[in-house]
Amino acid sequence: MEQVTFFSDITVVDVEDESFRNHLQSHQPAIEECWNQYAGKDHFNGSLLNILEVEANKDNLALQLKVCSAEYKQYLAQCKGGLDLHIRPLAVSGVTFAKDQVLLGQRTTSVTNYPGYFELVPSGSLEAGKSWHEQIVDELLGESGIEPAMIQSCEAFCLIFDEGEKLFDIGCAIELIDDSCFQNLDVSEYGEMKGYLLQKVKNLLAKEQVVPTSKLLFEAWRDWSKR
Repeated sequence: MEQVTFFSDITVVDVEDESFRNHLQSHQPAIEECWNQYAGKDHFNGSLLNILEVEANKDNLALQLKVCSAEYKQYLAQCKGGLDLHIRPLAVSGVTFAKDQVLLGQRTTSVTNYPGYFELVPSGSLEAGKSWHEQIVDELLGESGIEPAMIQSCEAFCLIFDEGEKLFDIGCAIELIDDSCFQNLDVSEYGEMKGYLLQKVKNLLAKEQVVPTSKLLFEAWRDWSKR
């Protein structure tokens, strides 16, 4: 799987996979042991969408993602316990920008992946029953306080694969009406969050600890914007 795949259209289809369910069930005792060992007070065992297959139509650059549900505790066991559970979560991430500024946040130290790292905002797991558009708008509001009315345009344009964490991100470009939207941000989910000038973002990506998918998404967005 390529790290970045550009597309013109994307669909997410729920399917059932009995072999995947049986595989998880065979590891259930180890999953529970990992959860008891690694889950802290800030961890919640919610559901996530797991990618089973990515189908690409090269003629029209359309992607179809076949997914089924899984639990966060199972993914935690895969990340922390070294279990090969074949879980590849599906998330959404956005490049939120206005004029020459891009929104970045610094993750807290309590998260499972990349604690203390910088990342593009918003970012979050895609929930069952929600479209990528609904999820990314909800994530932006929940993570920053930026209201849907402040969004000028929102477009999904790429699929990113993080080989290290075995997860996929639907990359979105979110243009705000103006850079005043970066004022009075709700930073309760982050240690720090603000709109950075493009050159500052480039410097951070080159020098600081940045979530790999955010690095890939930013570069993909710059390439896509030139098309």
